[in-house]
Amino acid sequence: MPWRSAGRSLPRDGSKGTTCLLTPPPPRSDPRVREALDFIAAHLDEPVTLARLARHVGVSASHLIRLFERDIGTPPHEAMRAMRLARAAELLSGSALVVKEIGAEVGYRDPSDFTKDFARQYNLPPMRYRLAQSGMIRSTNKMISFTNKKVLKP
Repeated sequence: MPWRSAGRSLPRDGSKGTTCLLTPPPPRSDPRVREALDFIAAHLDEPVTLARLARHVGVSASHLIRLFERDIGTPPHEAMRAMRLARAAELLSGSALVVKEIGAEVGYRDPSDFTKDFARQYNLPPMRYRLAQSGMIRSTNKMISFTNKKVLKP
């Protein structure tokens, strides 16, 4: 299933701004949740509203929210955001696309919104994340270490 490849799970404690992974729902979860996650994964580059998602799986929006919270511990919009950002992280690590293109590829119309959401999720802006993944820099709490030099993070 496409959402499994995201390899990300959401925090169940309600915390924000932490790196989190989206894992598949439990095997006994409602099939409509799995169907909704598959739909989100297939439409990452499109605006997917809660109403459209609920219509696709044949339930009301409020019922879909309850199903998501029960089965994966988060509402649909948070799962969608996590899936988009996980896909963006994959693209940053494995493609030569520029950040603006990656943001558009995962459904962000505004590059600054993408950069803010990505930095909130991964604690690094997209370009620094790409550099860290390529081994060019190593991230620490207050510093970015370049092979031999240390440069303070702005």
